[in-house]
Amino acid sequence: FKQKTAYDIKFEDEWSTEEFELVSGLTTGTWSTIAPGANISHIVILKPHTYGYKSSGMAKVTYKHSADDEEVQVAHSNDLGLLPVLSAKDDDKLSSPHLAEWFAFLVMSFLLVAAPIALFKPGSSGPDDKKKK
Repeated sequence: FKQKTAYDIKFEDEWSTEEFELVSGLTTGTWSTIAPGANISHIVILKPHTYGYKSSGMAKVTYKHSADDEEVQVAHSNDLGLLPVLSAKDDDKLSSPHLAEWFAFLVMSFLLVAAPIALFKPGSSGPDDKKKK
């Protein structure tokens, strides 16, 4: 919208009703004006029917440069591409602290460091010590 007031703004965001259930929010919105530099937040919460990768579409915004302008400007949001929709179990796997794995790693690392130290015997007689006698 640069440094001009936008007029007669319409927002449309489409999500597949076969893949998602609308929990809250609206997929469309209208505003009479938006001042230069102003922000408007629009939140939509969706619940997936199935898990996996879901495609997203682009939201569409139409507006006019002046209230009496006949020409309608059209803008699109970024396409988010494929979005991973995880089950609660899969999300827990990815976000858990993995304490058992870290404990196993620390024990094995300790053994790798401790084994050579335990096998090293300082002051033991080697081949050079036998020749001196």
